[in-house]
Amino acid sequence: CSEAGNAGGPRARRPGAGRDTQQKRLCEPCRSRTTMMLRNIPNKYTQNTMMEEMDDLGFGGSYDFFYLPMDVHNRSNVGYAFINFLSPPDAQRFHDEFKEHRFRKHQSRKISSVSAAHVQGLDANLRHFENRAVTHARNDQYRPVVLQGNKRIDFDEAVAGAAAPGAAAKG
Repeated sequence: CSEAGNAGGPRARRPGAGRDTQQKRLCEPCRSRTTMMLRNIPNKYTQNTMMEEMDDLGFGGSYDFFYLPMDVHNRSNVGYAFINFLSPPDAQRFHDEFKEHRFRKHQSRKISSVSAAHVQGLDANLRHFENRAVTHARNDQYRPVVLQGNKRIDFDEAVAGAAAPGAAAKG
């Protein structure tokens, strides 16, 4: 199972299952998930270059939240990102494309992996990052990106429009 934080542990597999074909689907609990964690991102990638690579592979307009944490001292990313997709099928398609992706923008031997994130949905991610120092960074490359369509919107405005905790979450 590629679900992050699967409290029940890995799902038992039938003997011989998956030997001849790669697992193309997320486990049952992951099928309703929209927020994915992408790991093993080469350190030279910025939020813009990672989003460009995703968009070049057909994901433009399919996600509304993107965050690639950066090490401000080294000016490089820390190797993982969180992306919230507009629908579970978009998240599934991303999983299928990026589960063993070789990065193109910067040469690297790193191969990505993808799992469902612990925090799920746009509103939950906005609330999660709402009071973090990173949301007030002067450099846009260090802040989470919130999108409506393909247009960036201000993080604080997005938070103001987010559903209150406990309300039904969006995507």
